[in-house]
Amino acid sequence: MKINKLAIAGSFLLRTLVCTNAFSLQNHNTPFLHPRPTLFSTASPTDTNNNNSNNERRKVPSSKWKPKVQSIDERHELRGKKQDTEIVGTQGFHHVEFYCGDAKSTAYRFSLALGMPITCVTNQSTGNDICCSYGLTSGDIRFLFTAPYSNKIATKDDSNDAIESSTVYDAPEPLPSFSNVKAHAFFQKHGLAAKAIGVEVKDATESYLAAVENGANGITEPSRISSCHAISKEFLEPEINSLQCTMSEVELYGDVVLRFISYDYGEIDLSTFDFSKFPILPNYAPSPTLKHLYQRSNYGLHQIDHAVGNVPDLLETLQQISTFTGFHEFAEFTSEDVGTVDSGLNSVVLASDSENVLLPINEPTEGKRKSQIQTYLEQNEGPGLQHLALKTRDIFFTIGEMRKAEMMLGGFELMSRPSDGYYRELPDRLGDQLTVRIISLYSIFSSS
Repeated sequence: MKINKLAIAGSFLLRTLVCTNAFSLQNHNTPFLHPRPTLFSTASPTDTNNNNSNNERRKVPSSKWKPKVQSIDERHELRGKKQDTEIVGTQGFHHVEFYCGDAKSTAYRFSLALGMPITCVTNQSTGNDICCSYGLTSGDIRFLFTAPYSNKIATKDDSNDAIESSTVYDAPEPLPSFSNVKAHAFFQKHGLAAKAIGVEVKDATESYLAAVENGANGITEPSRISSCHAISKEFLEPEINSLQCTMSEVELYGDVVLRFISYDYGEIDLSTFDFSKFPILPNYAPSPTLKHLYQRSNYGLHQIDHAVGNVPDLLETLQQISTFTGFHEFAEFTSEDVGTVDSGLNSVVLASDSENVLLPINEPTEGKRKSQIQTYLEQNEGPGLQHLALKTRDIFFTIGEMRKAEMMLGGFELMSRPSDGYYRELPDRLGDQLTVRIISLYSIFSSS
């Protein structure tokens, strides 16, 4: 049984010749199906062959995970049930934070490549001597790109300074969980990679306590993030310029954390409050771009659909995350579903009760060549977030704009067009989910 998701991906190089992260773009009305295998690594077949020609491939252990679903009907039944098992109270994705070595250059690259304006910032110009971080926004998609400054400056003891500065800075504080030393170590180990998957919850304190009580490894205890001075200058309404949030974190997999965010809205009228005009988090200063956000055209990206992690042991990770979140199984796939004769994977999708938060988890399987998931685990030096799927209401427009950015030498290198056989097999793989006309449009568009 073969089931693939029609997807187009833009990729970015992280380390050596092998890409460890990717984006897949999903048309808003396309059902969730797993990406075709090439999305799990942006290495070309030639790269993969060369990577394995030394015959030093590490053997993938036999999987302890066994699939539960055996048919399309069972798969539909699995996804059709109303769930009430979640214990952390998620409402949806809030943001994803990436650690990098040069926050400004990386943020500008992603801004051009994905059509996401830079909306907020904290760095030395705002009084932050610990880290530099930029926020990008498109619809409900929010990315943070953070790079540490000098370890020496970050650990300097200023308590004995003779003259205490009376300057009030716009946004001097990093996030409560930020550690300069750990951020340097993270980047040295993983390169540009996702550090945190942020989800908005009803109460970040209760979510943290519930997760830890059910076996999660607590990373950051609940901490308040107050509005910075720049926000009080930008927003005159007292209920807005004093907006605060609570943040807490637990380990998700590897060095990636699941970050809980909850806001204390106080007297704010949520029916009229436009959250897109507010920085991603209260400790960030609004960027000048924020004032003109609606005058700038984006590429149509508007929501994170799912965030995929690669791990060496699917069953162990699945049991741990589902236990401390209460997430239910939304879908599952084996190497027969999404693999090739050369490389494959097993995958389970965990979902919140609302199914607004989807967390697929992959493990490598054995094939003629090294699994691309195994390649990721080796190059990333452990588990991590492998790709994000981003929703767009018009995939043709979005990819067209991304191609323009690619031609400007600042965007992402898009994947090559799939083979004719891929499109011929789509009706069998997707059933009645896509019409022949839509499939032909994808085929024509990708070849243009």
